[in-house]
Amino acid sequence: MADEPTTGLDCYAYYNAGTYASPSWTKIPTLKDAQLPSQFRKADGSTRDSTVGTVKPTIRDMSVNFTMRRTRGNAVFEVLRAAHYARSTVEVLFLDDPVATAGAEGPRFTAYVTGFDESEPMTEFSEVSVTVEPAAGAANAPEWHTVST
Repeated sequence: MADEPTTGLDCYAYYNAGTYASPSWTKIPTLKDAQLPSQFRKADGSTRDSTVGTVKPTIRDMSVNFTMRRTRGNAVFEVLRAAHYARSTVEVLFLDDPVATAGAEGPRFTAYVTGFDESEPMTEFSEVSVTVEPAAGAANAPEWHTVST
């Protein structure tokens, strides 16, 4: 239902095993929580004419932070880990519905895996906290993607 609230369970995360023009979206398995912060940097517009500070939004910072199970042998885990340590890029897509669902939407961008923090609690599953951020010099700019098919 279109008016129904979305839960995190309804959302999907993918990395592209193909090309930008002909993507092959691979679901990121064992993903738990994801955060998609979107913050603008601010230019200070304050002057002595007012006792209230003013700002103007400038560049938008975008990243995605997510937690997934640490599973050696899992192809997606290995791709993300390799990209992190090699400082290479991966293309990612985060949607509010499956990638085959017309109208599904979310950020799509070529990313560096800037964070790959592994956690090994004694009484829980081992996990990794992953941070992906738009890559400088990428051939395609980050976009808010809407699935059309």
